[in-house]
Formats: sequence, C-alpha cells, structure tokens
Amino acid sequence: MAVAKDSRKTGLRILLGAVVLLLGGSMLLYLVPQTPGTGEASSTDIVAKVGDDGSMLLYLVPQTPGTGEASSTDIVAKVGDETVSAAEVRQQLAEIQQRNQVPKQLESLYARQILNQLIFQKEMEYEAKRLGIRVSDKERADRIRQFLPTAYNGDTFVGMDRYASEVQARFQLTVPVFEELIRQGLLQDKFRKLVTDGVSVGPSELQDEFKYKNEKVKLDYAFIKPEDLEAKITPDEAEIKAAYEKNRQYQQNIQQYQVANRVHVEHILLMTVGKTDAEVEEIRQKAEDVLKQAKKGAKFEDLAKKYSEDPGTKDKGGDLGWITQGQTVPEFEKTAFGLDKGKMSDLVKTQYGFHIIKVLDKETAHTKPFDEVKDSIKVPLLLAKADKMASDEADQLSATIRRSNKVSLDELAKQFHLSLGETRPVTVTDAILELGNSKDAKEAIFRLRQGTELKQQKSTELARAKAEDLAKRVKAGEKFDAAAKSLGLEAKTSDLFARNGSISGAVSGKQVAAAFQLKPGDVGAPLNLGSNWFVYRVAEKQEPNPADFEKQKKELTEQVLQTKRSLAFEAFRTSLEARLRQEGKLQIMSDKLKGFGDLS
Repeated sequence: MAVAKDSRKTGLRILLGAVVLLLGGSMLLYLVPQTPGTGEASSTDIVAKVGDDGSMLLYLVPQTPGTGEASSTDIVAKVGDETVSAAEVRQQLAEIQQRNQVPKQLESLYARQILNQLIFQKEMEYEAKRLGIRVSDKERADRIRQFLPTAYNGDTFVGMDRYASEVQARFQLTVPVFEELIRQGLLQDKFRKLVTDGVSVGPSELQDEFKYKNEKVKLDYAFIKPEDLEAKITPDEAEIKAAYEKNRQYQQNIQQYQVANRVHVEHILLMTVGKTDAEVEEIRQKAEDVLKQAKKGAKFEDLAKKYSEDPGTKDKGGDLGWITQGQTVPEFEKTAFGLDKGKMSDLVKTQYGFHIIKVLDKETAHTKPFDEVKDSIKVPLLLAKADKMASDEADQLSATIRRSNKVSLDELAKQFHLSLGETRPVTVTDAILELGNSKDAKEAIFRLRQGTELKQQKSTELARAKAEDLAKRVKAGEKFDAAAKSLGLEAKTSDLFARNGSISGAVSGKQVAAAFQLKPGDVGAPLNLGSNWFVYRVAEKQEPNPADFEKQKKELTEQVLQTKRSLAFEAFRTSLEARLRQEGKLQIMSDKLKGFGDLS
C-alpha cells in the first residue's frame, strides 16, 4: 500500500506543480469586484441592476480577456461555439515572460499549460450553461471584501477611479480583465465544490497515511561516485593508444577530388501504383500523348508542371538534379545513363509508372584536374610552411618548460610574444587550423582526450563492480563497514528518516522506498542513480507510535482529503474533456500549434 501511495503522491505533486506554475506565473487570481457603492464613473461601462438579494447593484460589465474576433487561421481550439486563439496563448505567455525569465526550451511547456487552462475554462463555461450554474452578483461582491478590502471605506465603495487604481497597482490588471478572472475563479470553485463535496476519508486510508509519514528506517550505506575513483585509475600508454586507434578514421586525400558517373535529368511521371490493368493502359496512352507533345517541340518543363505526378519535382519542371548510379530504380538508371546530353527517352516503365526522361548534362567518373583543385591545395602547403616556423619556436618553448615546469601559459606567451587562444570544437578528423594543422599535435591532443574518456569509462565500470561486490559481501555475512573499507569505500550510517525524508547528498526516501519493505539486517539491491551507485543495509527500523495517531489525526485527515479532492477534480476535468471530444464539442487544431514548439 505504501508503494502505491508513493506513485499516487508523485502524480499529484506533478499535477499541483503544473497548476501552481501556471497560476503563479500568469496571475490567474481568484479575486472579486466591488459591491454596491457610490462614486464617479470612469470610462468603463457601468450598469445599474437589481441584485439577487433585491438591492440595487452597480457593477462593471465584464469583458472577457482575449474575446476579440479571432480569424479562422488563428484558432487553435474550439469548445462549443467558443474559441481559443493562438493570440491569446501568446499574450498570456508574454505576460508571464514580463514577470519571470522563461528559458527558451521551456516556452512550449508554458504555452501548453496556458492552452490547457484556456480550454478548461471554456469547457467549464460550456458545462455551466448546460447545468444552469452561474456566478451571482452577490457572490462576486462578497469576494471583493476578502481580497480587496481597500475598495471600501467601511461599507462605502471608494469610487471607480480609486478602485481602478487599486486593481492596477496590486494586480497589474485592468478592471474588466480583473473582474472576468474573478468570475472565472468563482465558477471553478462551484465546480470544485460540486465534484468534491462527497469526498471522505476512511479509517484505513488514515492509517496508511499515518504509516507513510511515521515509519522510519536507518541505513548503513556507501555512496559510490565514479569521479571519486578516477584518481585511482591510470591507463597505461598501450591502453590509451589502442583506444585511440580504435576510434580513429582515416580519409585518403584523393577521395576529395573524385567525381562519380552522374547525369543531370528531368522527368515526367504518370503514376500507375494501385491501378487496375485497364487503368494502366489508359495512363500509358496519356503518357504517349505527352511524349508526342514533347517530341513536337513543346517545352519539357511546362509539360512536367502540367502532367507530372511526381510531387517532388513537378513544380520544378521535372528537375531531379544530378543523380549517380545506384540512386534510382534499375529501369530509370539504365535509360538515364544511356542517353546522350540533351536527348529525351521514349516511355520508361518502372514500378512507379511511366516516365519520360530528358538528360540536361552528363559527367563520366574522373579525378578533378589540377587547375580545378589548386586553390584547395594551396592552403595545406601554406600551413606546412607555417608548421615549420612554429616547430622551431615550439622547440624553444619546450626547452623553457623543461628548465622549469612551473612557468604559466601567460608567462610563456609574454616571453615569446604570443597570444593565448582556444580552438573551436573539433573532431579527430578535423584540421586544427589554430594549431597549424599539425598531425602530431592533433594526435597528442586526442590521445590525451582518449585517456580522459578511458578513465571515465573505467571509473564508471569500477563503481558498478564495487557496488555489486559490496552488496554480495554484506549479504554473505561480512560487516558493512569492513567490507566497504576493503573495497576502498567509505561506509556511513544515516539518521532515521521517513519516506518523505532523505539522506542529505545521497538519496531521497522515495528512491529507497524498497528499504521500508525490508527487515533490519536485510541488504537492498544496489541502486543505480545516474552514473552513481548506492548500496545499503537496513540497520534499524522504527514503526509508528500508535499514541501519535490521535495527535496527528486532524492534520492527516486534511492532507488525505486534499489529496483525494485534487484527484477527484482532475478526474472530473479529464472526463469532461473526454465527453466533449466524443460529442464533437471540443476540437484542438494540432497543426496550428507548431509555432509554440512540440505541443500536439
């Protein structure tokens, strides 16, 4: 049961975190407007009306934020007759970004939360109309006294100008937007009450929560980090060289200048895929007619645009570009490479349909002549000369370093009139131009890198091996601290902690939830935490004290109730959305969401 509660609570915390992130960031505040009062009206529309309690009410006519007419191309969701536009999502995202810095990679997450909230608001409005649920004037008036008491002086309304100033100063909102958010919040409260009023907590649920929060364990443990083991690993020269050679890739210079057989072709395709024999014959006759037009002098590109059914080349006049042997189906390739430059084929049948092929240009396999590549050869030659000059100065640098290896790079640069710099990121096959393209320097650098990577790899493997070995030894009866010491590891003992607690700098109670199912003396399976490993033995287990149950009962009841109510309301939200989708009342235009990242 405790494991099940871990899973349930994790899901709840993710949900609540998303709601808090959205509501906290976008100022969706559940506040209320003014009650009846006096004062001069501002430019905002004011309507006099008899309230639900029979009194005369002055209240501002709410204007729903973002209810301007959205073009059909801007609509991203529709609930009944109400729409949500991309502009509304962008506007709320911009407001959040004004108050808080939103990392670029999280913008799509924020946009999705905003969109979900806007859709849910429309869904509640739709359901409220269906069920006859509404927010009364008195309910709105009562709420303002809770959240904006400064709008009144005793029982007297302070006036529209001051009220508008208070709203702007405290919430950075206009009065119409402020009041609409109040109404929306009260409507959601009504649904929440409707959904959760029947939720209760049973005795067994309280006992489970009591155990979850009060059962504790103390662990003997070792936290094994590969980085701590790296210093003890020194790969020898042979290992580093073997790893380097294994990853090294050579590219012969001549390959840079070779050009394969290739032809530049255009084609017109009339497709026969999925057609009957009779239909194929009709398509063949149509293709013959197009071929006749081409042979009579009609412009090939115009014919391709008019008749071709190849979507990739149709708009380009049938231009396939340069193709090499092996790129196309055999029938197409044989014809294309068999035609001379400027010539056009008869009908060519392939698995796709009937083709008419025209060769625009043709090149046979060859090596580029010297005049064509001499500019690309010039740079390596110049670099070779630079290598020679640099080599002489490097000898002097080396001699200076040998005399004293404590000389800093800054001092060396100053002494030899050099500038310090960094290379761009490079791979083993890239020329390191900043270092004169020296083969020896590059090999030395990547051997150093290979040595570092080899140490990291070996330390990760060693951490796992030590974790498995430690667990095996302790299970066999060795004392935890002695077994850890013999493996060069540090054994520690935690304080007592509950499932909602942690071992500082190591693990949380949730990560070692299995420990709460073990008996004192039992050894848990080694726990992999990224590249780190956690090995533990249950040293002590403390059961909840029954005498504490009554002391905690009220708090536990509230916590479980809150959890169940939140889950119930989320279930209502999910089922409402599913029902509206099924009824065709909810539509989300996924193709319109691409501007917000991966939202669909």
